[in-house]
Amino acid sequence: MTLLPEEASDLKLIIHNRLLQVNKPPHDIIYNHLLQVNKPPHDIIHNHLLQVNKLQHDIIHHHLLQVNKLQHDIIHHHLLQVNKLQHDIIHHHLLQVNKLQHDIIHHHLLQVNKLQHDIIHHHLLQVNKLQHDIIHHHLLQVNKLQHDIIHHHLLQVNKLQHDIIHHHLLQVNKLQHDIIHHHLLQVNKLQHDIIHHHLLQVNKLQHDIIHHHLLQVNKLQHDIIHHHLLQVNKLQHDIIHHHLLQVNKLQHDIIHHHLLQVNKLQHDIIHHHLLQVNKLQHDIIHHHLLQVNKLQHDIIHHHLLQVNKLQHDIIHHHLLQVNKLQHDIIHHHLLQVNKLQHDIIHHHLLQVNKLQHDIIHHHLLQVNKLQHDIIHHHLLQVNKLQHDIIHHHLLQVNKLQHDIIHHHLLQVNKLQHDIIHHHLLQVNKLQHDIIHHHLLQVNKLQHDIIHHHLLQVNKLQHDIIHHHLLQVNKLQHDIIHHHLLQVNKLQHDIIHHHLLQVNKLQHDIIHHHLLQVNKLQHDIIHHHLLQVNKLQHDIIHHHLLQVNKPPHDIIHNRLLQIKVASKSVSFSGCQMDIHGKIREVLAETEAPTGADTGSPPKPAAHHVDKDVTQLKKSNIDLSRRCLYLQVLGGKAFLEHLQEPEPLPGQVCSTFTLYLHFCNQRFRSKPVPCACEPNLEEGFLLELHRDGTAEGSKMADATALLSMCDPVHLVLIKTDTSSETTLVSSHFLDWRTVLGSPSGKTCFAVELMGVVSLELHPPLAETLSPDIISTQQLLERQRTAEKERLFLVYAKRWWREFLEIRPSHQSKMVKIFAQDENGINRPVCCYVRVLRAGRLLESPRQAARFVSLLAHEKAPVVGGGGKQEQWCTLMAFVCRGKGDCEDHATLLCSLLLGFGLDAYVCVGTKAKGVPHTWVLTRGTDGSVTFWESLTAHRYLHKTIDPDAPPLPLQPKPSSPYRTVGCVFNHQTFLANCQPSDAVELCIFDLQNQSRWKAMSEEALKSVCAPGSVTSLPFLPPLCAPSLDPAAASNQMELEMRFLVSEHRKDLELATVWDDHLSYLLSSALSAYELERCTGVSCGNEEFQDAVRRAVPDGHTFKGFPINFLHRSARRAFSTSLKSPFCQEIVSCRGDHVRLAVRVRVFVYPEDACAVWLMFACKYRSVL
Repeated sequence: MTLLPEEASDLKLIIHNRLLQVNKPPHDIIYNHLLQVNKPPHDIIHNHLLQVNKLQHDIIHHHLLQVNKLQHDIIHHHLLQVNKLQHDIIHHHLLQVNKLQHDIIHHHLLQVNKLQHDIIHHHLLQVNKLQHDIIHHHLLQVNKLQHDIIHHHLLQVNKLQHDIIHHHLLQVNKLQHDIIHHHLLQVNKLQHDIIHHHLLQVNKLQHDIIHHHLLQVNKLQHDIIHHHLLQVNKLQHDIIHHHLLQVNKLQHDIIHHHLLQVNKLQHDIIHHHLLQVNKLQHDIIHHHLLQVNKLQHDIIHHHLLQVNKLQHDIIHHHLLQVNKLQHDIIHHHLLQVNKLQHDIIHHHLLQVNKLQHDIIHHHLLQVNKLQHDIIHHHLLQVNKLQHDIIHHHLLQVNKLQHDIIHHHLLQVNKLQHDIIHHHLLQVNKLQHDIIHHHLLQVNKLQHDIIHHHLLQVNKLQHDIIHHHLLQVNKLQHDIIHHHLLQVNKLQHDIIHHHLLQVNKLQHDIIHHHLLQVNKLQHDIIHHHLLQVNKLQHDIIHHHLLQVNKPPHDIIHNRLLQIKVASKSVSFSGCQMDIHGKIREVLAETEAPTGADTGSPPKPAAHHVDKDVTQLKKSNIDLSRRCLYLQVLGGKAFLEHLQEPEPLPGQVCSTFTLYLHFCNQRFRSKPVPCACEPNLEEGFLLELHRDGTAEGSKMADATALLSMCDPVHLVLIKTDTSSETTLVSSHFLDWRTVLGSPSGKTCFAVELMGVVSLELHPPLAETLSPDIISTQQLLERQRTAEKERLFLVYAKRWWREFLEIRPSHQSKMVKIFAQDENGINRPVCCYVRVLRAGRLLESPRQAARFVSLLAHEKAPVVGGGGKQEQWCTLMAFVCRGKGDCEDHATLLCSLLLGFGLDAYVCVGTKAKGVPHTWVLTRGTDGSVTFWESLTAHRYLHKTIDPDAPPLPLQPKPSSPYRTVGCVFNHQTFLANCQPSDAVELCIFDLQNQSRWKAMSEEALKSVCAPGSVTSLPFLPPLCAPSLDPAAASNQMELEMRFLVSEHRKDLELATVWDDHLSYLLSSALSAYELERCTGVSCGNEEFQDAVRRAVPDGHTFKGFPINFLHRSARRAFSTSLKSPFCQEIVSCRGDHVRLAVRVRVFVYPEDACAVWLMFACKYRSVL
């Protein structure tokens, strides 16, 4: 016999409450006695507790077995009665639900069919209107294009005609002038001059008259053609519009007829299958109801889901068949309608084009005849005028001369008329041929454009109908699915309602019997628990009186945890685990409590990484006081006010909170960006001082108040493309919690949210808020005074520097720089001695690590020059990118940690661009420049300005042009040499005549570590959490897929050579080693391996490339921009084999150097 889940949970709850009341742990008694002892005998108490617990467990287990047997018999008898009643009620209601389900589905199918018909009819009207508009629009475009082409060619023909006539007139006039000149040689000079003068006037008049009439004729010709084109286009548009209306009407009737047939067929099929499904559903439910036990409700629900899934699959299958049939019928009729439509339009276009050609040809003949008559008439007039003028002047000559000139003039006029007539005929024929040719081209172009757009319109029409049919089918499927869910829900609710009634009846019957059983069980357990607790208390009291007093703070702290944990005591056979907690406290007190004052700081107690799902357990030193900082949520991020809630699995922008305090670093889990992001995270910070004799003692209120180290909070936003943005950087003074009586406080932080602070364990005596505020005020006053004194000194130092040379005003000497919060700090504050432990093993590896952090200039609001903003190291490494100043200060700090004499240089590069880099000096006086953005090293060679000039000027040894100042964490030196050119500078930094130094005492007052005016200690670098092998394999698989897809688009097969891919690894390792050390090695072995892997007669090609990110698509897109990579990826030939290799080299802060190499081998064909 078994218990139902509800009865079992109720019974367990009653027993749990009784045991909590009976077996309440004697915290106060244990705590008072533990305060009087020092070192408990853990083994003795542990043995007695085991005996007591075993006795308690045996007694309770024996009585629980008896009670459970009695309870099982009573419940089994009543369950048999309840199950029979429950079966009859469910069977009756299932019959009603099936009938209701069938009626609802039938009603909604009718609605869906009507809705489907209306939607298709509506969209057909829209498609027809769209088709008509598109054809009308393109006809207008074609007509405009036709008009422009004809107008353009008419202008060309007229220009050609005018040029030909003008050319022949010039020839005729020249011939006429030669003949007249020949005969006028016999007359005197005066007569020749007069005739020549009038001939020039006549020629000009003749040319002007012909040009004027040609313009009139061309205008008349253009107007006539334009008028007839408009008439033809209107006729063409009306014919096409009329036939489109007929075709659309025919198309709509055919689709409507077939839709009615398809809907009727669809309804009959669904109705038939619904009857079968309902019958099958009823048989399955009736069969399974006979086998229902105490889990009857769950089984019915499970089978209902199966039946509904079967019903849904059958309906979905038939809907797909019906939709496919419907789509094929509509597609077939659309093809017929479109073919009919295309034939009708093509026929009418041919008729229209023929009519258009005949009209234009007829009008061109009329225009040409008119043009010829006008020109002929004007030529006669001109010739007559010319003849009269010449005849008037020739009256003065002798008769013989007049007869000769008249005779020749008649010949010239006849010749002139014949030439002009001949050329006009040629011009008219040429004009007619050109216009006819272009009309044929325009008609063909018009036909092609209309045909093309009809195809596009038909395709668009087919796509729209297909799309809306899919939407209608989806809507129909969703409606049926929705109503099936409603019916199933109604069915489930009815069954659930009656099951509740039956269960209530069952519960009342069982509850009555359980009350009797529980009373008996309670009395037995209570009696034995009283005996066990008395025995347990006596044993613990007896042994605690004999032991020494344990440390007060540790026992008190652990018992507070036990008190909290006792609220959720777990049961194992009704046995409490409170004694196990006490044993853990006593076991911890036996561990040695002494701590070495010179030991390194404890590891972070809380570090969340989005890539690590299981957190490691951290060691918490209970001899030190802890500060629990809890972020309770973000507020008022208004730029994300309109952003919707991200869907599950959707990639979205995230916020990540980073924290640094006293050599401890933490990171929260990323949360989606929102107006009020869910930034709820807790961090446990250890409060201690390193390097003091009291580092292992628990700090009291006075020691905590003297700790001025703030908590540095940095909020970073990461967008969907993994680009990071600094949102907020805040230094939090945590000491306000020292004045809270409860050891807790809560306040808001600008640009972040609400923060809660709590001390563990709480202070025995809290400080007054006045004391805390006074301490903070004194620190601020001391800071302000130090900053004021340093500013006075810096101004005096700057005046002295300018007095050396007035030109120093323009040198790049930078004493102060703004951080990300806009606070001006001396530049020496940004450099510290930073040791990377085991994470970085050499200075060159440190330079390589710094170069892998992305370079990004500070954004400038409103344009202008470069914005002066230096980031603190915490903000720089959390963001993962920064400007050249951030890279240079980090590299200088790491080189100082490796024991080098390193300085940050401020100067310019080529073209006067401001820049910052790092300088190191060797013991032999050598100077080396380190470029923090690329990890390149340059050995500085000074050029003597007094040396004789060389025939060939040497190239600069470095890309740097000028240097204004150098500095590190202790020194600031300004360049006071006559020239600030790098190639002429002598870096003898102890020579005060070349370098003006600031007072080290003054710098130490504001920049020394621990100073209230300086930045806090540098945060330690974090070890990489990325697995390089897994990352390399993943990116290589993605790259292979991208190459295969790219070659598939080029219709090329892809065959990979895994052995050749493996051989590329040695080359990639050598490339990264060369970047780190500057030494090239392993190239000979790689070349020898490739020669062995590539057969004779084959060609090998390789292309390596380096990236700072792990996005395969971005890397592949960038690689394809290189013609060498494009040639390898798109290689065509015989026996082509491709290879690709990816190596990811990880560094601290998850900085990555990704090397990628594409290669191929193929058979060379001569």
